[in-house]
Amino acid sequence: MDQRIHTEKTTLDGILHRIDRNKIDEFIKFVLCYPRTECKELEYRLDFLIKNHYQCLMEYGKRILNYEVLGKGYSSITVLGYNKYYGLGVLKIRRIDSRRKSLEHEGMILDYLDKTLITPNIYQWSKDFIFMEYIDPYKCLSIERYITSLIEKKDDHSIKIARHILRRILIRLYLIDKLGIDHGELNRPYDHLYICRNNKANTIYVKIIDWESSRFSLSPKNVTSFASFILYRYPLRNVLFENINEKFLEKTRHVLRVYRKTYSIQELIKLIKLLELP
Repeated sequence: MDQRIHTEKTTLDGILHRIDRNKIDEFIKFVLCYPRTECKELEYRLDFLIKNHYQCLMEYGKRILNYEVLGKGYSSITVLGYNKYYGLGVLKIRRIDSRRKSLEHEGMILDYLDKTLITPNIYQWSKDFIFMEYIDPYKCLSIERYITSLIEKKDDHSIKIARHILRRILIRLYLIDKLGIDHGELNRPYDHLYICRNNKANTIYVKIIDWESSRFSLSPKNVTSFASFILYRYPLRNVLFENINEKFLEKTRHVLRVYRKTYSIQELIKLIKLLELP
């Protein structure tokens, strides 16, 4: 039956599936062996979860076949999990048919970026699993939904807030560029970049998820990819930037070209001033 998990951050309705070696739940088997119905890895994966103090997984999210999960990608499937010491979080499980031999590369990058606060907090990572902070969709909106909701208010103050958020995003992406990490998918940030609110502290912060395609790079493109999205592919760009025209776009292209060669904070400041981001 449906049950709830209560945490300090959120309350979720879903079906709890206990992790038990003696009585293997069908949902547990489904996610640990996905996309197969049986797998030789099941016993090892189950033992790993038990030894690392995972108590249950929660069926919650999008429907995949007969079950609900948070998400499904080419190399992994994600569910909500509850750990005795870390509490509620997202458990990313490597698919049995994944071309990736391990999730350790992604785990290493998340660990490396953990102190930037721009990634979900990472709790544990291994060959087959990554356990990390759950980004609550009731407190976090995708960048598109957040900016669009401000623009739709049709007042100068809301537009100013939207531009301020874009400025904060660019500064954080600059930090990741300087750390030599390329996310790889910020030219289409819809499902990757979220704006979250801490109601107690009355603050807004940025979180970026899905680092599966990320890599260490001498020429990361986080700032340039996101700037290109905002300037060329975002449907409401003309509302954000009233004076957008070919001359304006050429100026931004020039600044971005120089930035790609230098990764200079001075070029980032030029871009922010050119876009008139407060």
